[in-house]
Amino acid sequence: MDIARKNPGRGKKIRRLVYILITIAIIVPVTVVVVRLKPASQVVDRGTLFIGEVKRGPMTRNVRGLGILVPEDIHWIPATTQGTVEKIIAHPGDVVKADSIMLELSDPDSLQALVQADSQLKAAQATYNNLKVQLQTQRLNEESVAARIQSDFHQAEMQANADADLDTKGLVKHVQAVLSTSTAKNLENQNRIEQEKL
Repeated sequence: MDIARKNPGRGKKIRRLVYILITIAIIVPVTVVVVRLKPASQVVDRGTLFIGEVKRGPMTRNVRGLGILVPEDIHWIPATTQGTVEKIIAHPGDVVKADSIMLELSDPDSLQALVQADSQLKAAQATYNNLKVQLQTQRLNEESVAARIQSDFHQAEMQANADADLDTKGLVKHVQAVLSTSTAKNLENQNRIEQEKL
């Protein structure tokens, strides 16, 4: 036969409620205490600290670490001519300007071209000096010819004037006066041409 129990679930419920209240009563104060705690000071190894008097001035620190330094930007600078590197002037990390020399190159072909250009320059200078002397000589010759023709013109002009004067007086033949005038005009034209040439 079955025996009826007196409300067996009620005791369990009360026990469960008591446990929950006790848990809440412990958790709430612990949470409040933890929230109000100040942050703890950090622990640092004494070997990493720099201890000394406070002084004004630069403070040098040597820092060592493992790793590889890699540049942020790499700029490749191509050479305009081929050659062998003779001397490196600028090294990685150096500050350079637009007109800074970074390398000294040597190229046998360029050196040979330089020697040939130098010899051609000297030959051209010698030719120039020779032509200058020839032109000076030619100018002196032209000046001499112009002076001679000018002198001949003045003599012919004086002769033509004298013959024209004598022709008016009837002392020389008319033909001789005309010839003298014609010769003077011819020499006048030659004198003008020589002066223009000069």
